[in-house]
Amino acid sequence: MPYAQAKVRDYSDIGRDTRILQSYAIDVIIVKDGWMECTGLYSMTTRKHISAFLWEYYPHISFNMVKAIAGTGDKLDVLTGEVKH
Repeated sequence: MPYAQAKVRDYSDIGRDTRILQSYAIDVIIVKDGWMECTGLYSMTTRKHISAFLWEYYPHISFNMVKAIAGTGDKLDVLTGEVKH
């Protein structure tokens, strides 16, 4: 990640299909088994972290798609864009 206060924890190399974007000390995006959850948008800086994460790992998913599920508990299929309530 190009930002000092953001990091991505990727567990796919140890057999778990999980990737987590952490902005400051908060897990903001959790992608597990192909489903993405966003815990919230929080601050303008965190929104920039989310945009950079999407551009790097999921370029076919727009920020607006993530914004629609932020903080709701809904999940977004990273392949199809389907939302699961």
